[in-house]
Amino acid sequence: MPNSYTPIEALLQDLCQAADKGDCLQVETIYNQALSQARTAFGEERAPLCLLLMCKSIWFHKHGQFDLAEAFNRRLRDILRNYHFAVPAQEEKAL
Repeated sequence: MPNSYTPIEALLQDLCQAADKGDCLQVETIYNQALSQARTAFGEERAPLCLLLMCKSIWFHKHGQFDLAEAFNRRLRDILRNYHFAVPAQEEKAL
């Protein structure tokens, strides 16, 4: 079963292809779709940063710089892990 960011990653790969072609309108359209999905998956505050990290990872992977791609993936995982554990604490404060 795919994780919640698999569709976002697919969109970002399409975004990279559109950017390589110089299709700015397509890049903007895809980015808005990815941002909407990222807000649902990652939360409003973390969505833009998560998209940036995913884009950087995809770009470095595509260009054969696997160590840098993994570094961005690792940072994304750290943010998502911290977010996962931070949410219940914030909810407890609200109660």
